[in-house]
Amino acid sequence: MIRFFRTLYKQIRSLNRSAKLFFVATMVDGAFYSGWILFFNLYIIEAGFDLEFLGLINAVPVISALVFGIPMGMVSDKIGRRPAMLMGFTVASIAMVLLVLNPEPTFMLVMAAIWGGAGQLYGMSRTPFMMEVSDKANRELVFSIGFALFPLASTFGNAMYGQFPKFFTNLLNLGENNLLAYEIVLISSIVLSCLALIPIAMIRKPDAKPEVDTDKLTTKEPKSIWPVIKDPMTIKLALPELTLALGASLIVPFFNVFFTQEHGLESDGLGWMFSLLSFLTGIACLVGPLLVKRMGGTIRFLSITLGLSVIGFAVIGFSPVTWLVLLSFLIRGSVVNMAMPLFDAFSMEQVSEKRQGLVNSIRLWSWNVGWAVGLYVSGIVQENVGFTPLFIASIILYVISISLVWIFFSKVKNIEPAPVLN
Repeated sequence: MIRFFRTLYKQIRSLNRSAKLFFVATMVDGAFYSGWILFFNLYIIEAGFDLEFLGLINAVPVISALVFGIPMGMVSDKIGRRPAMLMGFTVASIAMVLLVLNPEPTFMLVMAAIWGGAGQLYGMSRTPFMMEVSDKANRELVFSIGFALFPLASTFGNAMYGQFPKFFTNLLNLGENNLLAYEIVLISSIVLSCLALIPIAMIRKPDAKPEVDTDKLTTKEPKSIWPVIKDPMTIKLALPELTLALGASLIVPFFNVFFTQEHGLESDGLGWMFSLLSFLTGIACLVGPLLVKRMGGTIRFLSITLGLSVIGFAVIGFSPVTWLVLLSFLIRGSVVNMAMPLFDAFSMEQVSEKRQGLVNSIRLWSWNVGWAVGLYVSGIVQENVGFTPLFIASIILYVISISLVWIFFSKVKNIEPAPVLN
């Protein structure tokens, strides 16, 4: 294992400057944005809103991303990845801060919509950018690191932010006023995460270009989006995203609420749990390329990890033993994310360079459809029934997604991982 990480370090040093700056931005974002992920749901509840509104406020950014997803993909293709990331990150951050500063329902929903649309421009530009700064020899390495650094940096962020609510409550003598403590945590999280704009701004035109397989679709820039949307490969890439998002969104965004309500975890306990999850997820993402070829390629690897996630959902949802639930949460979260960046790379390999931004936005569009529906439905079900039917539905949807991935791609040739990692 030591030899593996030594080799990994040498490989990272060999990457171009644009990739390294992108990695720095990802680390900064992961370290500070983790505070928002950890406490946003708890802030909404502490502000006096019910669980149905919690589902709605989580769904609106995704609905906005859904509405603007394809146009944002076209904008990213038009203006370039770096300007798109800068613009999207900045506007989304402003909207998120304003949302917290003025907790009036209608205003919050409007800001959430702006956050979602702008965040889509940033998020969907990342994958094509990683394609631009990589080639077939190091693509899985770049995607795995690009995915792993966010949760690894979140390890620090979750541990730090988990202590902040009690710290600010004691420092400012807030007593039982957890709301103000949560507001401070959320605003500081977004303001500090904006430091990621500095390395992004320093990126210049990527100095490495991907090798394009001219046999896959056309290398000509499409004049209309409809041939791309109707292309069988686009549909095959989008459908598993839809079902997986539906299953995940019912439960995953609300783990903090579930652990607080069902198992009595407090803010510091949540911080340490999510910190440990982030660390394990980051390590799993780095180890992924080492395992993928030994386990039969990306598709077989993805199917296995999603299958393990199904088992994890069953234990978390139905075991009364807290330590077993938390252990399953850690294993499920780290394993399921191990293969996702490799599948992103696999997906982009199936289309031409000119269409990567648009196809990726369609994939995200499909994900956002499922995520938005799942978030809103989850809030209603939590309010009226509880978490049990949500876990059952998630398990079923994950099984459907695994089946679709296997049917569509089990016979598709996989890209070769970087040889030094084998």
